[in-house]
Amino acid sequence: CSDCAHRRYPLSAICPRCLSERADWVPMSGRGTLFSTIVFHQVYNEAFRGDVPYNAAIVQLDEGPRLMSNVTGCDPSSVRVGDEVTVWFDAVTEEVTIPRFRMARPAA
Repeated sequence: CSDCAHRRYPLSAICPRCLSERADWVPMSGRGTLFSTIVFHQVYNEAFRGDVPYNAAIVQLDEGPRLMSNVTGCDPSSVRVGDEVTVWFDAVTEEVTIPRFRMARPAA
């Protein structure tokens, strides 16, 4: 929000804190903490058959907003609430890029 500096996500036309309609895009650090996670072991959608097992996670960004994504590059079951993560951008197609996360510190 350009008026109260609240970082809002998901995007909205009006700031939920001060009701301003003024907003600017600002860069984020890409760092966050795992707020919630679950591992899918069953195929619920054929499009994800090759990804099972995979985790679905809610990441609390250091700047405040929460994003739903997943943590990659590790055993999906090793991810724990409170783990520090960093973003990477998965260019799925030429038109679609998805923010995903990696562990900020390798597991001991």
